[in-house]
Amino acid sequence: MTKQTGWILTAVAGVIALCCLIFGCGFGITTLTGVFQNTVDIELQPWVGVVPICLSFIVILAPILLWYFLVRGKNGEESSEVPTATEPPAQ
Repeated sequence: MTKQTGWILTAVAGVIALCCLIFGCGFGITTLTGVFQNTVDIELQPWVGVVPICLSFIVILAPILLWYFLVRGKNGEESSEVPTATEPPAQ
């Protein structure tokens, strides 16, 4: 996998994680403030809103970890190449 492919995967994961962050924080904030109680007939305690907020911030770690393992430290060469020996094995 090249460095460019790693950047593309990191960007796609970042966009997906950002969508999850917006949805999770939005749901968590509406639950914390009590707006969710007025729109749905489900009885939820306000502290339940903390869970999606925390989970959505944990999801942000996915693109960071992808960048760390796929992009950082590569110089553009293929990582799946098998290194070849320059001299024949000794007999």
